[in-house]
Amino acid sequence: MAAATPGAAGGKTDDKQAGGDPADAIVERKTANVSNGKSGKKLIQLERAQLVEWEFKTAGYDIGFAAHFTPTPPGGFANAAARQAATATGSTEEVFTLTRLANVDKVATQGSFVAHTAGELVITFDNTHSTWRSKTINYKCMYLACVLLFVMRS
Repeated sequence: MAAATPGAAGGKTDDKQAGGDPADAIVERKTANVSNGKSGKKLIQLERAQLVEWEFKTAGYDIGFAAHFTPTPPGGFANAAARQAATATGSTEEVFTLTRLANVDKVATQGSFVAHTAGELVITFDNTHSTWRSKTINYKCMYLACVLLFVMRS
């Protein structure tokens, strides 16, 4: 089989990465451990109209999951206290309500969010309900620049 010529050189390009993800996506695959009685957070900076998709499984048992979005104020967050104040004032949008998910060791949980403005998406893996077991989470986050389409009606 002949090697494909890259698109920049006039050849065809494949619109998928090796893992089946879109070629223009930034894909992050990680394993995280959440100790018993604790929670872990992943902060994701998003630009306006950017799409993030997530997928995760635990290595066993259940886990709590939530996602919240906080728009970035003009000039950004000065520090962690300013970020926390924005959350306390109610400018945070609940993307996914904290829910204890069972059987995520057998079936992956997936979701997505498109940022309507620049801001931070905080994904929380909550294990505060567990007295004895820590949880290992295998997750994937994929970031894409969104293409917004407008339909004109006549």
